[in-house]
Amino acid sequence: MLKEGHILYRLERERYIFEKKTRPSYVDTYYTGIRGIGISIGKLDLYVAAAGINPQRVLPIMIDIGTNNQALLKDPLYLGLQHRLDGEEYIAVIDEFMEAVFTRWPHVIVQW
Repeated sequence: MLKEGHILYRLERERYIFEKKTRPSYVDTYYTGIRGIGISIGKLDLYVAAAGINPQRVLPIMIDIGTNNQALLKDPLYLGLQHRLDGEEYIAVIDEFMEAVFTRWPHVIVQW
């Protein structure tokens, strides 16, 4: 089992672009949780198709920051964090993620 903070080392060394999603934007507020991954994948598809970027060099990422959606919290199939991270907790998770990504891939593009 890997120690905390080492999961990114299981991925290949070469990456160009990450599309990261943690919470809905004004465009996709109707998506909840992992159901919003399609937007990240679609953006990366555009880079591959329009800019000719190798599809093996892009990676959509979802970071589970939880939910306050009562319907999801009551759903036995919901596997995410039970309450949404906000404030300092949220910032700490994002800071750890960004530090790990740029340590592993110093020249990568991370799109929010």
